[in-house]
Amino acid sequence: MSGDVEVVAGPIAPEQNTRESPCSAWPWYLGASMKFTLSGIAALAVGVALTVSCSSSHFSTEYVTLAVPGPTPGCMAVNETGVYWADTYAGTVLRGPAGGFPDGGVPTTIASGLNPTCVAVDATNLYWTNYTTITKVPLGGGKPTVIASGQNGVGGIAVDDKNVYWTTILDDNAGFGVVMKAALDGGTTPTVLATRQLAPGAIAVAGDNVYWVNQGTTAGDDGSVMGMPAVGGTQPTAFASGESTIYGIAADPLAVYWVTAAGNVRSAPSEIVPPGMPAPAVTTLASSQVSPTAIAVSASGVYWTSDVGPEGVGGSVLSIPTGGGIVALASGETFPNAIATDTENVYWISYVGQQTKLHALSTSGVTP
Repeated sequence: MSGDVEVVAGPIAPEQNTRESPCSAWPWYLGASMKFTLSGIAALAVGVALTVSCSSSHFSTEYVTLAVPGPTPGCMAVNETGVYWADTYAGTVLRGPAGGFPDGGVPTTIASGLNPTCVAVDATNLYWTNYTTITKVPLGGGKPTVIASGQNGVGGIAVDDKNVYWTTILDDNAGFGVVMKAALDGGTTPTVLATRQLAPGAIAVAGDNVYWVNQGTTAGDDGSVMGMPAVGGTQPTAFASGESTIYGIAADPLAVYWVTAAGNVRSAPSEIVPPGMPAPAVTTLASSQVSPTAIAVSASGVYWTSDVGPEGVGGSVLSIPTGGGIVALASGETFPNAIATDTENVYWISYVGQQTKLHALSTSGVTP
Protein backbone atom coordinates (compact mmCIF):
# COMPACT_ATOMS: atom_id res chain seq x y z
CA MET A 1 0.00 0.00 0.00
CA SER A 2 1.09 3.58 -0.47
CA GLY A 3 -0.32 7.06 -0.05
CA ASP A 4 -1.85 9.02 2.79
CA VAL A 5 -5.23 8.86 4.50
CA GLU A 6 -6.63 12.16 5.67
CA VAL A 7 -8.57 11.70 8.89
CA VAL A 8 -10.94 14.50 9.82
CA ALA A 9 -12.12 14.86 13.40
CA GLY A 10 -15.37 16.55 14.39
CA PRO A 11 -18.71 16.87 12.58
CA ILE A 12 -18.72 15.96 8.91
CA ALA A 13 -21.35 17.20 6.51
CA PRO A 14 -23.36 14.44 4.78
CA GLU A 15 -21.78 15.14 1.42
CA GLN A 16 -18.34 14.67 2.99
CA ASN A 17 -19.06 11.33 4.57
CA THR A 18 -17.72 9.34 1.64
CA ARG A 19 -14.31 9.98 0.17
CA GLU A 20 -11.74 8.04 -1.80
CA SER A 21 -8.84 6.69 0.28
CA PRO A 22 -5.51 6.45 -1.58
CA CYS A 23 -4.53 3.64 0.80
CA SER A 24 -7.19 1.21 -0.28
CA ALA A 25 -9.17 2.90 -3.03
CA TRP A 26 -12.55 2.56 -1.37
CA PRO A 27 -15.24 4.95 -0.17
CA TRP A 28 -14.78 5.01 3.60
CA TYR A 29 -17.25 6.23 6.14
CA LEU A 30 -16.56 8.34 9.20
CA GLY A 31 -20.14 9.16 10.11
CA ALA A 32 -21.87 12.40 10.95
CA SER A 33 -20.20 13.06 14.28
CA MET A 34 -17.07 11.71 15.91
CA LYS A 35 -15.65 12.30 19.37
CA PHE A 36 -12.02 11.41 19.91
CA THR A 37 -11.53 11.28 23.67
CA LEU A 38 -10.15 7.87 24.48
CA SER A 39 -10.24 7.23 28.22
CA GLY A 40 -7.72 4.66 29.30
CA ILE A 41 -5.33 5.27 26.42
CA ALA A 42 -4.76 8.93 25.57
CA ALA A 43 -6.44 12.27 25.04
CA LEU A 44 -7.00 12.54 21.31
CA ALA A 45 -7.17 15.56 19.05
CA VAL A 46 -10.61 17.02 18.37
CA GLY A 47 -11.54 19.12 15.36
CA VAL A 48 -8.12 18.76 13.72
CA ALA A 49 -7.30 17.34 10.31
CA LEU A 50 -4.82 14.48 10.69
CA THR A 51 -2.79 12.63 8.09
CA VAL A 52 -1.87 8.99 8.58
CA SER A 53 0.67 7.33 6.33
CA CYS A 54 -0.20 3.94 4.82
CA SER A 55 3.20 3.25 3.31
CA SER A 56 4.81 -0.16 3.67
CA SER A 57 7.29 1.36 6.10
CA HIS A 58 4.41 1.74 8.52
CA PHE A 59 2.58 -1.47 7.74
CA SER A 60 5.16 -4.23 7.67
CA THR A 61 2.50 -6.87 7.07
CA GLU A 62 -0.23 -6.11 4.55
CA TYR A 63 -3.45 -8.08 4.44
CA VAL A 64 -1.83 -11.39 5.17
CA THR A 65 -4.66 -13.84 4.60
CA LEU A 66 -5.23 -17.49 5.20
CA ALA A 67 -7.85 -19.38 3.24
CA VAL A 68 -9.65 -21.83 5.51
CA PRO A 69 -12.59 -23.89 4.22
CA GLY A 70 -15.63 -23.50 6.38
CA PRO A 71 -18.21 -20.97 7.52
CA THR A 72 -17.96 -17.83 9.57
CA PRO A 73 -15.95 -18.37 12.76
CA GLY A 74 -16.70 -17.04 16.20
CA CYS A 75 -14.50 -14.88 18.39
CA MET A 76 -10.71 -15.02 18.51
CA ALA A 77 -7.84 -14.55 20.95
CA VAL A 78 -4.12 -13.86 20.72
CA ASN A 79 -0.97 -14.19 22.81
CA GLU A 80 2.75 -14.35 22.03
CA THR A 81 2.45 -17.92 20.74
CA GLY A 82 -0.14 -17.20 18.07
CA VAL A 83 -3.67 -16.18 17.16
CA TYR A 84 -6.54 -18.57 17.93
CA TRP A 85 -10.08 -18.80 16.62
CA ALA A 86 -13.07 -21.11 16.60
CA ASP A 87 -14.75 -22.39 13.47
CA THR A 88 -18.15 -23.29 14.87
CA TYR A 89 -19.59 -25.28 12.00
CA ALA A 90 -16.40 -27.09 11.08
CA GLY A 91 -16.10 -28.00 14.75
CA THR A 92 -12.45 -26.97 15.10
CA VAL A 93 -10.27 -24.67 17.16
CA LEU A 94 -7.35 -23.35 15.11
CA ARG A 95 -4.05 -21.51 15.57
CA GLY A 96 -2.00 -19.34 13.24
CA PRO A 97 1.42 -17.82 14.02
CA ALA A 98 1.52 -14.39 15.62
CA GLY A 99 2.04 -11.83 12.87
CA GLY A 100 0.32 -13.91 10.24
CA PHE A 101 1.75 -15.96 7.40
CA PRO A 102 1.65 -15.92 3.59
CA ASP A 103 -1.42 -17.01 1.68
CA GLY A 104 -1.70 -20.73 1.49
CA GLY A 105 -0.29 -21.37 4.94
CA VAL A 106 -1.92 -24.14 6.92
CA PRO A 107 -3.26 -23.43 10.41
CA THR A 108 -2.69 -25.80 13.28
CA THR A 109 -5.79 -27.63 14.48
CA ILE A 110 -5.76 -27.50 18.28
CA ALA A 111 -8.94 -29.51 18.74
CA SER A 112 -11.63 -30.99 16.49
CA GLY A 113 -14.95 -32.78 16.71
CA LEU A 114 -16.43 -29.87 18.66
CA ASN A 115 -18.97 -27.11 18.27
CA PRO A 116 -16.80 -24.28 19.59
CA THR A 117 -18.34 -20.84 19.85
CA CYS A 118 -15.66 -18.70 21.48
CA VAL A 119 -12.04 -18.92 22.65
CA ALA A 120 -9.69 -17.41 25.23
CA VAL A 121 -5.98 -17.99 25.79
CA ASP A 122 -3.33 -17.51 28.45
CA ALA A 123 0.38 -18.37 28.53
CA THR A 124 -0.15 -22.13 28.83
CA ASN A 125 -3.66 -23.14 27.78
CA LEU A 126 -6.37 -22.51 25.23
CA TYR A 127 -9.98 -22.35 26.49
CA TRP A 128 -13.18 -22.60 24.50
CA THR A 129 -16.93 -22.82 24.86
CA ASN A 130 -19.35 -25.05 22.98
CA TYR A 131 -22.77 -24.01 24.28
CA THR A 132 -22.77 -26.43 27.22
CA THR A 133 -19.16 -26.88 28.37
CA ILE A 134 -15.98 -24.94 29.13
CA THR A 135 -12.88 -26.86 28.04
CA LYS A 136 -9.12 -26.25 28.01
CA VAL A 137 -6.13 -27.87 26.35
CA PRO A 138 -2.38 -27.19 26.73
CA LEU A 139 -0.98 -25.00 23.97
CA GLY A 140 1.68 -27.60 23.33
CA GLY A 141 -0.93 -30.30 22.83
CA GLY A 142 -2.45 -32.91 25.08
CA LYS A 143 -5.74 -34.16 26.38
CA PRO A 144 -8.56 -31.61 26.75
CA THR A 145 -9.88 -30.99 30.27
CA VAL A 146 -13.50 -30.07 30.91
CA ILE A 147 -13.61 -27.21 33.43
CA ALA A 148 -17.40 -26.93 33.58
CA SER A 149 -20.30 -28.83 32.01
CA GLY A 150 -24.06 -28.74 32.07
CA GLN A 151 -24.19 -25.08 31.03
CA ASN A 152 -26.84 -23.71 28.70
CA GLY A 153 -26.24 -21.35 25.79
CA VAL A 154 -22.73 -20.30 26.80
CA GLY A 155 -21.83 -16.94 25.25
CA GLY A 156 -18.52 -15.18 25.82
CA ILE A 157 -15.38 -16.43 27.60
CA ALA A 158 -12.42 -14.65 29.22
CA VAL A 159 -9.48 -15.70 31.36
CA ASP A 160 -7.02 -14.20 33.85
CA ASP A 161 -4.24 -15.75 35.92
CA LYS A 162 -6.66 -17.40 38.36
CA ASN A 163 -9.99 -18.12 36.73
CA VAL A 164 -11.95 -18.57 33.53
CA TYR A 165 -15.16 -16.52 33.19
CA TRP A 166 -18.18 -17.01 30.96
CA THR A 167 -21.77 -15.97 30.39
CA THR A 168 -24.66 -18.37 30.07
CA ILE A 169 -28.45 -18.64 30.18
CA LEU A 170 -30.06 -20.68 32.95
CA ASP A 171 -33.03 -21.44 30.73
CA ASP A 172 -34.69 -20.05 27.64
CA ASN A 173 -35.86 -16.99 29.53
CA ALA A 174 -33.32 -14.28 28.68
CA GLY A 175 -33.90 -12.65 32.07
CA PHE A 176 -32.23 -15.60 33.74
CA GLY A 177 -28.75 -15.11 32.31
CA VAL A 178 -25.81 -15.58 34.66
CA VAL A 179 -22.10 -14.79 34.80
CA MET A 180 -19.90 -17.64 36.02
CA LYS A 181 -16.29 -18.33 36.93
CA ALA A 182 -14.22 -21.41 37.71
CA ALA A 183 -10.63 -22.09 38.72
CA LEU A 184 -8.27 -22.70 35.81
CA ASP A 185 -7.56 -26.25 36.89
CA GLY A 186 -11.27 -27.11 36.89
CA GLY A 187 -10.94 -28.69 40.29
CA THR A 188 -13.69 -26.70 41.99
CA THR A 189 -17.40 -26.18 41.46
CA PRO A 190 -18.09 -23.13 39.25
CA THR A 191 -19.09 -19.97 41.10
CA VAL A 192 -22.02 -17.74 40.14
CA LEU A 193 -20.91 -14.10 40.01
CA ALA A 194 -24.12 -12.42 38.85
CA THR A 195 -27.69 -13.57 38.20
CA ARG A 196 -30.79 -12.31 36.38
CA GLN A 197 -28.78 -10.70 33.61
CA LEU A 198 -30.65 -9.82 30.43
CA ALA A 199 -29.18 -12.04 27.72
CA PRO A 200 -25.50 -11.75 28.73
CA GLY A 201 -23.05 -12.14 25.86
CA ALA A 202 -19.48 -10.98 25.35
CA ILE A 203 -17.23 -10.81 28.41
CA ALA A 204 -13.80 -9.34 29.22
CA VAL A 205 -11.48 -9.23 32.21
CA ALA A 206 -8.89 -6.59 33.11
CA GLY A 207 -7.06 -5.93 36.34
CA ASP A 208 -9.15 -7.24 39.21
CA ASN A 209 -12.50 -6.82 37.46
CA VAL A 210 -14.73 -8.67 35.03
CA TYR A 211 -17.02 -6.88 32.53
CA TRP A 212 -19.80 -8.13 30.27
CA VAL A 213 -22.60 -6.95 28.01
CA ASN A 214 -26.27 -7.72 28.36
CA GLN A 215 -27.57 -7.80 24.82
CA GLY A 216 -31.12 -7.08 25.91
CA THR A 217 -34.31 -8.18 24.22
CA THR A 218 -35.55 -7.88 20.67
CA ALA A 219 -37.62 -4.90 21.81
CA GLY A 220 -34.37 -2.93 21.76
CA ASP A 221 -32.84 -0.16 23.89
CA ASP A 222 -32.54 -2.36 26.97
CA GLY A 223 -28.96 -3.50 26.55
CA SER A 224 -26.40 -2.74 29.25
CA VAL A 225 -22.71 -2.91 30.13
CA MET A 226 -21.93 -4.39 33.53
CA GLY A 227 -18.88 -4.97 35.70
CA MET A 228 -17.89 -6.23 39.12
CA PRO A 229 -14.81 -7.39 41.04
CA ALA A 230 -13.63 -10.78 39.83
CA VAL A 231 -13.71 -12.09 43.40
CA GLY A 232 -17.50 -11.56 43.40
CA GLY A 233 -19.54 -10.84 46.47
CA THR A 234 -21.02 -7.52 45.35
CA GLN A 235 -23.77 -6.26 43.08
CA PRO A 236 -22.62 -5.46 39.54
CA THR A 237 -21.98 -1.88 38.46
CA ALA A 238 -23.97 -0.70 35.45
CA PHE A 239 -21.62 1.24 33.20
CA ALA A 240 -24.34 1.89 30.65
CA SER A 241 -28.02 1.05 30.25
CA GLY A 242 -30.75 1.74 27.73
CA GLU A 243 -28.41 0.79 24.89
CA SER A 244 -29.38 -0.82 21.62
CA THR A 245 -28.09 -4.36 21.22
CA ILE A 246 -24.46 -4.61 22.34
CA TYR A 247 -22.26 -7.17 20.63
CA GLY A 248 -18.63 -6.67 21.59
CA ILE A 249 -16.72 -5.60 24.69
CA ALA A 250 -13.04 -5.02 25.54
CA ALA A 251 -11.27 -3.72 28.62
CA ASP A 252 -7.91 -2.55 29.89
CA PRO A 253 -7.00 -1.53 33.44
CA LEU A 254 -8.28 2.01 32.90
CA ALA A 255 -11.36 1.72 30.70
CA VAL A 256 -14.04 -0.56 29.28
CA TYR A 257 -15.09 -0.29 25.61
CA TRP A 258 -18.11 -1.55 23.67
CA VAL A 259 -19.95 -1.28 20.36
CA THR A 260 -23.69 -1.04 19.84
CA ALA A 261 -26.06 -1.96 17.03
CA ALA A 262 -26.99 1.73 16.80
CA GLY A 263 -23.51 2.43 15.46
CA ASN A 264 -21.74 3.74 18.56
CA VAL A 265 -18.26 2.96 19.85
CA ARG A 266 -18.18 3.89 23.53
CA SER A 267 -16.00 3.76 26.62
CA ALA A 268 -16.17 4.45 30.34
CA PRO A 269 -13.62 4.45 33.16
CA SER A 270 -13.21 0.90 34.42
CA GLU A 271 -13.65 1.75 38.09
CA ILE A 272 -16.25 -0.37 39.86
CA VAL A 273 -18.46 1.97 41.90
CA PRO A 274 -20.50 0.83 44.92
CA PRO A 275 -24.24 0.26 44.47
CA GLY A 276 -26.20 3.50 44.73
CA MET A 277 -23.33 5.66 43.51
CA PRO A 278 -23.46 7.46 40.13
CA ALA A 279 -22.36 5.32 37.21
CA PRO A 280 -19.06 6.16 35.49
CA ALA A 281 -19.30 8.79 32.75
CA VAL A 282 -19.70 7.31 29.26
CA THR A 283 -17.78 8.76 26.31
CA THR A 284 -18.85 8.20 22.70
CA LEU A 285 -15.65 7.62 20.76
CA ALA A 286 -17.35 7.26 17.38
CA SER A 287 -20.93 7.41 16.17
CA SER A 288 -22.82 6.62 12.97
CA GLN A 289 -20.70 3.53 12.39
CA VAL A 290 -22.27 0.88 10.21
CA SER A 291 -23.15 -2.29 12.15
CA PRO A 292 -20.10 -2.45 14.44
CA THR A 293 -19.82 -5.97 15.82
CA ALA A 294 -16.50 -6.64 17.54
CA ILE A 295 -13.95 -4.54 19.45
CA ALA A 296 -10.43 -4.99 20.83
CA VAL A 297 -7.96 -2.77 22.70
CA SER A 298 -4.22 -2.70 23.22
CA ALA A 299 -1.59 -0.09 24.05
CA SER A 300 -1.63 1.03 20.42
CA GLY A 301 -5.34 1.91 20.29
CA VAL A 302 -8.91 0.71 20.02
CA TYR A 303 -9.96 -1.41 17.03
CA TRP A 304 -13.38 -2.48 15.79
CA THR A 305 -15.10 -4.13 12.86
CA SER A 306 -18.15 -3.00 10.92
CA ASP A 307 -20.13 -5.73 9.20
CA VAL A 308 -21.54 -3.63 6.38
CA GLY A 309 -19.69 -0.82 4.67
CA PRO A 310 -21.02 2.25 2.86
CA GLU A 311 -22.99 1.85 -0.35
CA GLY A 312 -22.76 -1.93 -0.17
CA VAL A 313 -18.97 -1.93 -0.58
CA GLY A 314 -18.44 -4.33 2.30
CA GLY A 315 -17.33 -4.41 5.89
CA SER A 316 -14.42 -2.49 7.32
CA VAL A 317 -11.85 -2.49 10.13
CA LEU A 318 -11.21 0.81 11.89
CA SER A 319 -9.06 2.14 14.71
CA ILE A 320 -8.55 5.07 17.01
CA PRO A 321 -4.78 4.95 17.64
CA THR A 322 -3.21 6.58 20.67
CA GLY A 323 -2.15 9.55 18.55
CA GLY A 324 -5.74 10.44 17.66
CA GLY A 325 -8.21 10.31 14.79
CA ILE A 326 -10.14 7.48 13.22
CA VAL A 327 -8.07 5.37 10.84
CA ALA A 328 -9.56 3.03 8.24
CA LEU A 329 -7.38 -0.08 8.23
CA ALA A 330 -9.25 -2.30 5.78
CA SER A 331 -12.25 -2.16 3.48
CA GLY A 332 -14.34 -4.45 1.33
CA GLU A 333 -14.39 -7.13 4.01
CA THR A 334 -17.30 -9.56 4.13
CA PHE A 335 -18.70 -10.00 7.62
CA PRO A 336 -15.55 -9.24 9.64
CA ASN A 337 -17.06 -10.52 12.87
CA ALA A 338 -14.04 -11.21 15.10
CA ILE A 339 -11.04 -9.06 16.04
CA ALA A 340 -8.06 -9.26 18.40
CA THR A 341 -4.88 -7.26 18.93
CA ASP A 342 -1.52 -7.53 20.64
CA THR A 343 1.42 -5.15 20.98
CA GLU A 344 2.39 -5.47 17.32
CA ASN A 345 -0.58 -6.50 15.17
CA VAL A 346 -4.33 -6.39 14.78
CA TYR A 347 -6.07 -9.55 13.58
CA TRP A 348 -9.54 -10.09 12.19
CA ILE A 349 -11.51 -12.77 10.42
CA SER A 350 -13.83 -12.31 7.46
CA TYR A 351 -15.98 -14.67 5.39
CA VAL A 352 -15.79 -14.91 1.63
CA GLY A 353 -17.88 -17.46 -0.22
CA GLN A 354 -17.13 -20.83 1.33
CA GLN A 355 -13.92 -19.65 2.98
CA THR A 356 -12.96 -17.82 6.11
CA LYS A 357 -9.92 -15.56 6.01
CA LEU A 358 -7.58 -14.60 8.82
CA HIS A 359 -5.96 -11.18 8.37
CA ALA A 360 -2.95 -9.75 10.19
CA LEU A 361 -1.87 -6.12 9.95
CA SER A 362 0.99 -4.43 11.76
CA THR A 363 -0.07 -1.55 14.01
CA SER A 364 3.38 0.07 14.07
CA GLY A 365 3.30 3.58 12.71
CA VAL A 366 -0.49 3.95 12.88
CA THR A 367 -0.16 7.44 14.33
CA PRO A 368 -0.82 10.98 13.15
